[in-house]
Amino acid sequence: MSEFLKRQKVSFCLIWFVFLGSCNTAYKPKPRGFNYISFPEKNYQNIEVKGVYLFKKNTLANHFLDPELPWVTIKYKKLKAEILITHKEIITESDLYTFIEESYKLIGRHQIKAESILEKKVVTSKKKQATIFEIKGAVASPYQFITTDSIKNFLRVALYLDVPIENDSIAPVINYLKDDVNQILNTLTWNE
Repeated sequence: MSEFLKRQKVSFCLIWFVFLGSCNTAYKPKPRGFNYISFPEKNYQNIEVKGVYLFKKNTLANHFLDPELPWVTIKYKKLKAEILITHKEIITESDLYTFIEESYKLIGRHQIKAESILEKKVVTSKKKQATIFEIKGAVASPYQFITTDSIKNFLRVALYLDVPIENDSIAPVINYLKDDVNQILNTLTWNE
């Protein structure tokens, strides 16, 4: 019996030693985080589109003019995003209502995945009125605006991400690109 107690005593001491030795370091889980994204300094250049309108765009992006229509695609290859600018000429008063209705239908397509759609009317420093749409959630186009001179020109500008993912993980990219969309709006000039 004493042999059994000696083994139990040794086992107990060994377990106690391991237990005390393992308590020296505290477990600390890694904090949740996202990749750091650095952006180059912004520089802007003027783009004139077929004598219809002009604006300033970020030089980081490449732009492509449509060969037939006064439309522009601004591609951000590294950020995997693009800004699409579509212009439509207003010929009759009903055209303006049709273009606005089409824009709202395009925005409405995001309702399936959108957490919310915020609509805000703004007036730029150049006295242009616009409606900005900010769409929250895992959507392909989180930021857009429409503007018009109510006489001849209607413009829709939409930011598109190549891969719609949770906006929280790419919030810095979206904010960077939103600034570029706002720059387009604030520098937009109609050619007479």
